[in-house]
Amino acid sequence: MAKIVSADSEFITVRLNSGKTKIYSIDCFDWDPVPGQEVAFTHDSDGNIFIELKDNVEFVRVNEPAEETHTFPPVHEEPAQEVPSRRSKKAAEAEPAKKPEPVKKPEPTVKKTETPSKPIWQNPFLPLVGLAFGILALISIFLPASKLLLLPGLLAAVCGVCGLLNKLNRPFSVAAVALGVFSFVFLTLFKGTEMFSHNTPKATPTPATETAAPTPTPEPAKAEYSLGNPNLGYYAYGGSTVYDAIIPITNTGSTAIALGTGSTLVLNDNAGNTVFTDTSLRMAPAVLEPGETGYLFNAAGSAIADTIINSDTLSADLQVNLLPCEAYTKYSVSETNFGLDAIGYPLITGTLTNASGKTGTDIAVQAVFTDPAGNVIGVSETMITSLPSGSSQAFEIDANDLPGSFISAGVAEYEVYARTIGK
Repeated sequence: MAKIVSADSEFITVRLNSGKTKIYSIDCFDWDPVPGQEVAFTHDSDGNIFIELKDNVEFVRVNEPAEETHTFPPVHEEPAQEVPSRRSKKAAEAEPAKKPEPVKKPEPTVKKTETPSKPIWQNPFLPLVGLAFGILALISIFLPASKLLLLPGLLAAVCGVCGLLNKLNRPFSVAAVALGVFSFVFLTLFKGTEMFSHNTPKATPTPATETAAPTPTPEPAKAEYSLGNPNLGYYAYGGSTVYDAIIPITNTGSTAIALGTGSTLVLNDNAGNTVFTDTSLRMAPAVLEPGETGYLFNAAGSAIADTIINSDTLSADLQVNLLPCEAYTKYSVSETNFGLDAIGYPLITGTLTNASGKTGTDIAVQAVFTDPAGNVIGVSETMITSLPSGSSQAFEIDANDLPGSFISAGVAEYEVYARTIGK
């Protein structure tokens, strides 16, 4: 294959694939060579040179000149538009016309447009938010007076008005405005004095050079009390000599106190020798409130040596462990009645009620007896194992463990206590 570089009516210049350029004379005068047209060379048996036209497969005879032109390096050229010859035009007319390929139309590009966001006062949910604020404002009228209670009503009214102006959910908007205005007017008229009468004082700035003193740690509560003189009594009971002790105690502190473990009452003779140690001490009431006076006593009388027959030969050494009691439970005592049992000892009956909110266990119901002179002459008690919250139970206290002198002295007054440690 070769390509025509230049041509006129008599000569053509052809560039071969090897890069050489040759000039040929044309023997055919009805062929119009076109620069850039591709041709092929062939020879017949007589040595004649023909150019084969690529488009219509015709042959044109040419003569090769004696000289060759200079060899040029291969140069890339843009192919020129081929112009068919006069002969090729006839052949082209004889061929059927090719059907042009359909041209694809470019698909239309859909341009996405972003919807601009609406301002908050045009939000469709604004009436619903206003209704929520309105309900909160309605609830706020039942709360303690505060300036902050006006805020839900104002917000409800604002949201409702915006909803009406922008025609958003008219029923919710109207409800929000109504609730907001109602709560605002109600609070202003009926609680305005409470809300606006309290002026918060301005804080005084502390100089930078001063250092705030540390807050002192409060000391733990202490049991503070005073003890009266022990009242000792001896009597025969069941073939033994027993004694009763009653020691007044007053709570002088600011917190309630209760009797802890390890409290003892030691009886000494005139020589100072210990003749009896009692660890069964109890206190009535079980929890002593500030400023209240109670009594330490030994439980159900305690047996001692038969040789001890009167209190004049004994002295008492009291060692008590009293503890602060910040949590305790008091039970209600009602319908009390004073009488005598079958053998003539005092018998107290009544009803105990538990309103503490939890079940009470091991409740000591205690009675303190006083003679006509105002002296405490005895303490007796009974135990209730369990009493559910909100329930009541009957009780009776029989003072048959007290000495006979107790009966002869006569009971002028009595008082019943029922307290336990803890809530």
